[in-house]
Amino acid sequence: IEETGDAPVMVYDLPQTEDAKRFDAAWCFFANRQHDHLDQSWEGIPRKPGMEYLRERYYPRGFVPLNAGSPMSRKPDMPTPTAAIIVNRNTGLMLGSPTVIKVAADEDTQELLRAVSKSSNLRLLFALGRNMAGGGGTACEVPSIIGGRIHLAVHKPSEFRVLKWSSSESWQPERIVRQVLVTLPVRDNNGNRSFREFWQTTEWNAKERIDYKPVPKEWRPEDPIEKAGPPVVSPHGSSRCPVTWYRNTPSEEMWGMTDFEGLEPRCDTIDRLGSHLYSAIGKNCDPTVVQSDDAGTRRRHRFGRLGRGQLLETSEKGKATLLETSGKSLEVTLDAWQRLEDETFRLADVVHVNAEIAGAFKSGEALRLLWRAPEVRVGWLWPQREVTMRRSLECIYDMAKQFGVSSYEMPKKGTIILPPRELKPPPKPAKPKDPEEGEAGPVVPEAPPKPKLVPHKAGKFGWIDLERGPYFQKTPTEISQEVQAVQTAAGGAQVLSEETAVEEAAQIMGIDPAEELRRIHEEKERNAALQAAQFGLGGELGDDAEEEG
Repeated sequence: IEETGDAPVMVYDLPQTEDAKRFDAAWCFFANRQHDHLDQSWEGIPRKPGMEYLRERYYPRGFVPLNAGSPMSRKPDMPTPTAAIIVNRNTGLMLGSPTVIKVAADEDTQELLRAVSKSSNLRLLFALGRNMAGGGGTACEVPSIIGGRIHLAVHKPSEFRVLKWSSSESWQPERIVRQVLVTLPVRDNNGNRSFREFWQTTEWNAKERIDYKPVPKEWRPEDPIEKAGPPVVSPHGSSRCPVTWYRNTPSEEMWGMTDFEGLEPRCDTIDRLGSHLYSAIGKNCDPTVVQSDDAGTRRRHRFGRLGRGQLLETSEKGKATLLETSGKSLEVTLDAWQRLEDETFRLADVVHVNAEIAGAFKSGEALRLLWRAPEVRVGWLWPQREVTMRRSLECIYDMAKQFGVSSYEMPKKGTIILPPRELKPPPKPAKPKDPEEGEAGPVVPEAPPKPKLVPHKAGKFGWIDLERGPYFQKTPTEISQEVQAVQTAAGGAQVLSEETAVEEAAQIMGIDPAEELRRIHEEKERNAALQAAQFGLGGELGDDAEEEG
């Protein structure tokens, strides 16, 4: 791989490189824009170059001739997001349930990373990176601190150029540059305002992030670009380059493979069949002419032009009509379209259940067969996602060590601001009543003390273990059956504490578990006091009855 090392940064014209073109071609299938380069719509109407499908729908359209231009140069009027569905299904199986972060070396570090993941919504950002890697083969993730909060930026790898690779990590950059075209306002000597395109360049290395001066699009490639100035040269806080080069599949190349590798022609065919089918339904006629005439004269009577209409000559008994839309006229196309779509999902190892076959997957064995192939595919893709997630979390830990951590109650400028950590004090033992004060009543446990709120802190560095969440969340019936089975195996003994049961119930109801525990203990104290009062009152009534007797 070509490396420039410590050479000055120049204009690389990244969109014109072959790697960038290959990535953009694959990414267009995920973004449902693989037909944007065509110059005609499905109905033959000329389109504006680069205009997307949704913007085209704002323009009114009328009926057009059936033979307006070549069908191969038309953009489908109703594209089907087949590639996006394949990628999203795999991402959902990986990150649909929250990933558990464990750091055995230090509990403070573990709670810190969990708080960052929850407050910064890293689960969604990791899913965006997974979608880009699954849809284009590769993605670039850059963690940074913005306004005291951790942000994970997901960029296209076609916008990056690796100047130097790390010698201690596999396929991780040590010096990398992001260069994109931006439109900025400029003024000429007369004060007239206009817009021009500039190259905006940013560099990350092992110590700092560097912003360069924007240069015009016509900048000569052999001329180096100057830095913007000392204020924009800032340390990123990580002990290494924070940019993670995320490949969807491991290989000997720096670019990975997509989730739908080799299925692109099928996706195109599904788009075209669906557009043709629904276009015919929208026009309420199938472009088929039915001619009824004598066998001897049918060949001699053909279509002719008359002004802007069509003219067909027949015999006295002849008749010509258009075949209108009906269930039979479109059944062949609909069946072929559905079968092609189902087969494409099957080849991509994606579960696709329709109404016709849903009833066949009721037993456990059938469900295992249905989900076996997707589980195997996700098992192959998960290691790469796990490695890149761990690397981003390690960079975030370095930032917390470098800049410090504060809480929302006492925020400090320049630090990572997180919600406070709740430290639960140990429960106090229940105190029985003093026998000298009278008969000892029932032992009532005290209400649990409120948790103490303290800021998070970066503890010892250790191995970050990531456990993928389950594919399916357990239903209440399954949870109840499992608890009953465990309780039966324990000989009927209690297997859940009262506090754990209240916390789980509070999570289901969406209420505060600490407040609910306090109310439960207050109710126990009131009930115990009422019972003691009733027993005392009953004894006094008995003594009075004996005296009267």
